Amino acid sequence: MMANLYQTSRFARSILCSRLVLPSTQASLTTQTHTQNVVRPAVQPLPTTSNRSLKQRYNTKADGLRHRISHTATTSRRPSSNAASYPELQPPQPNFGQIIAELKSPEAVLDIMNKRPATLEHSSQAVRHMLHLCTDESSKVTAVECEQLLKDARFLRLSDVLHKAVPSLNVSMLLDLIRGLLQMAAQDSYLMTSLETQLRWMMRKMSVSQLLRVIEIHQNHLTTDLRHEIYNEAMISVERRWVEIASAKDVITLMYIVGDKSTKFMSKLEDKALDLCEGMNAKDLYRVLYIMSRHQRRNTPLLRAVTYHLNKGFLNLNTVQLSNLLYACANLNIFNPTLLENISNALLLTPVTGESIHLVSSFLQSLSILRWRHTGVLDGLAETLLANVSVVKTSDVLSLLLTCASLDYLPPALARELQVLLKTVEDVRMTDPRSWLDAVWCCAVLGNCDSNMAASILAGDFLNLLKEKSLSSLVPVQLRLQNINTVAKYELTNYTGPLLPDDCLELHKMPVRNKRPLLLAVIGTLANMATTEKYLKVDVPSPTGYIIDVEMLVNGKGELQPIVDYQNGNEGTTAVPPNFHRVVLKLLDFPDMTLCTTRPTGLNAMAIRHLQSTGFKVVQITHT
Repeated sequence: MMANLYQTSRFARSILCSRLVLPSTQASLTTQTHTQNVVRPAVQPLPTTSNRSLKQRYNTKADGLRHRISHTATTSRRPSSNAASYPELQPPQPNFGQIIAELKSPEAVLDIMNKRPATLEHSSQAVRHMLHLCTDESSKVTAVECEQLLKDARFLRLSDVLHKAVPSLNVSMLLDLIRGLLQMAAQDSYLMTSLETQLRWMMRKMSVSQLLRVIEIHQNHLTTDLRHEIYNEAMISVERRWVEIASAKDVITLMYIVGDKSTKFMSKLEDKALDLCEGMNAKDLYRVLYIMSRHQRRNTPLLRAVTYHLNKGFLNLNTVQLSNLLYACANLNIFNPTLLENISNALLLTPVTGESIHLVSSFLQSLSILRWRHTGVLDGLAETLLANVSVVKTSDVLSLLLTCASLDYLPPALARELQVLLKTVEDVRMTDPRSWLDAVWCCAVLGNCDSNMAASILAGDFLNLLKEKSLSSLVPVQLRLQNINTVAKYELTNYTGPLLPDDCLELHKMPVRNKRPLLLAVIGTLANMATTEKYLKVDVPSPTGYIIDVEMLVNGKGELQPIVDYQNGNEGTTAVPPNFHRVVLKLLDFPDMTLCTTRPTGLNAMAIRHLQSTGFKVVQITHT
């Protein structure tokens, strides 16, 4: 600003000086511009008094001009004392489109549109905003109110405007209107027919992302032949142009939609996801993993890439997404300790609250399948369940007990409030005997079964109840009954209640595992020391309900003795001498231990205890 004022003052002074040239000076300047040969009459100088008065007059004008210029510069630099007297600048007023976007109810949209002429642009925006307000997840508009709005005269007026100008709508407007009308069940209106007909004509010029929106909108509303044709044409076009897909979001959307419909196309999408995997964020990677688990697709290169990129950063996921991610790992057998540790740490930062109590069961089941013994997560889930014990279901209580029994871990909060949780299961003992059997069996695994619990299971009326429900012949039920019976006989010292009758169980139906690599390796090593048929017994059913992997007999010096010559509980006639020891090799393969540890799972830990209680010397052999 100062520079401009300075230039203005210089310009003013130059003009002033050009006009303030005295006559004598002007005459001398004129004489100098002409050649000396030109003779002009001499100019008589003005009187001295006139020259002096003229100078004074011009100097006064120049001083006044300089004063005005300096005053302008000073006032421009310094705020005026009367600034408050000037009106302040008002912010720009919002246009009508902004006013429509800020309305909070469909009625308000119809009211404001009814008070002014309906143009195509505003009518389209008003209808789309009204449909969004009606179909939003947080909307409180009922289905009856939606039906009334569609029959309202104000809405029909807007529909007429749109119907006449359907060819002028762009793709985005067209898809927004169709989606909203379909969600509001306006599927047979004349406006819907016009919109879908125009959509079909425009599909040839659409991009892949726009075609994906067409598929998303119509996949759950295939109620007419025209919608079937639109959906099929869009799918065929996308499958032909799949190489144009450049967005991770589009790939994930297509993977979700295609699923098991086209194995060949799904393989192409997985290859595309592998190419785009490096640029995906945590949420996109989680969605890829979750979709693959839903459709039971185990693309190993893609799984490794997704797991690698998930491990590189923090899992910025909410509780529901963490639950789905852990479920995907369990369903696809992803035993990656780094990923599971990251999921556990993220869950500790965003714990399950009472509003999402239904997620506790999902977390627990996934932890049990993965055999992931993370004590911090188990403690947090147990505390959440106990804090909302008044609203939890029996299935949630059983999920907690079964997971803790599987991982052989009893959270401190559960140990304090165990009887409170068992009370919720015992209430359904007569209507759902299997749930009560599972609950007591979990307590037996964790070493918290008392005499009253064991007697309630081994009592005759409960066994008859299992028969009535056609549960007593099931092998898992028989094994759990046998486990509880063993606890009552060998672990509960003061137990005086009923026991299972000898003919209650069908031990010959107990499952025998296939030959495992670890078992074959152990037998091959022992064969170098002694004959297998004479000195070793393999996969022997024990009276306590377990399968003994390898049984042998050694004397006091540690030498192998022929096991066929002595009684081992199932065959033979000669009793084992006192100085002989019956040794059991308990093979702990990968599924028999918790993940990344050498700790046996709950069932195997209980089997070791029971075998020791019945006189066996147990030697644990792990696969690592």
